[in-house]
Amino acid sequence: MNALHPGTDESTLADRLAGIIGYLRMQRYGDVSHALKDALHGACDKFVRRLADHLRHEEEVLFPGLLEASPGSAAMLEEIRQEHRLLHIYARELGVRLRARDEDGAFAVARSFLGALFDHIQREGDAVDSIVRSLDEAAARKILDLMLATSGACPECRKRGLGCGCGP
Repeated sequence: MNALHPGTDESTLADRLAGIIGYLRMQRYGDVSHALKDALHGACDKFVRRLADHLRHEEEVLFPGLLEASPGSAAMLEEIRQEHRLLHIYARELGVRLRARDEDGAFAVARSFLGALFDHIQREGDAVDSIVRSLDEAAARKILDLMLATSGACPECRKRGLGCGCGP
């Protein structure tokens, strides 16, 4: 089950963070124009907004639905929420380092952030899959319908059970 905010998937978030790391890596090899630095800040801001939207969607839509369908999943979902808090901390620290023009510090934070994000994606996917697989068919369908209703998928794709992200 894809637990993501409309238009955001794991590869998009990871790609954006990897792009930020790429910008920072180039900084180490010579002078980069102010336009590139401005682009880096813009990329970071966009990434942080998308990540925040993604995490908010999970915590406000997916997790309550899973908890209602599977009250025994509370501890597992709390662990995922704790990881979300860690990702927020990394995002804030990355922004602070970039605004301070601390490219070396930002690079180090971004590398750690990317590792934490990849680990989180795996653990969260495993947790959500485990919970959904433990549900009866009606409860699992309710979760799928909840996710599709908030996915940004067009009505035709929602009917087919697809999260296309092509629009409301």
